[in-house]
Amino acid sequence: MSTGKKNVILKKGMLMKCSKYLGNWKERFIVLTNERFLTYEAMDKDANCTADLFLVEMEDFNKSTDEESNEFTFMSDGKLYKFRAPDKETLNDWVSAIESALEEMKKSLALVSSYTDSKVEVSPDK
Repeated sequence: MSTGKKNVILKKGMLMKCSKYLGNWKERFIVLTNERFLTYEAMDKDANCTADLFLVEMEDFNKSTDEESNEFTFMSDGKLYKFRAPDKETLNDWVSAIESALEEMKKSLALVSSYTDSKVEVSPDK
């Protein structure tokens, strides 16, 4: 990101996460950084981290089109992740924060790519 710092917290808060196996919803504490999307069992500092996902691997980020669901989904490492916010305002805040983080990540990757593509080999003087 433009800050040049690693793991700067951009947003944190409680959301519901849909279990991959049973399909039931569980409350999770979510932390979004400039590089990662992390989920914890609770807000407690000693809480177990249940998912540590790199934004660079996040694909198919979508906000639900169902006006009453307050949900967003994405794929990471071939797995579907589904989250639910308590209300539209919270949903929109999360969607905006994630979209901004993904956009900044893309810009950073493009800069790195253009820098490495522009390197010129210099041969030693003879």
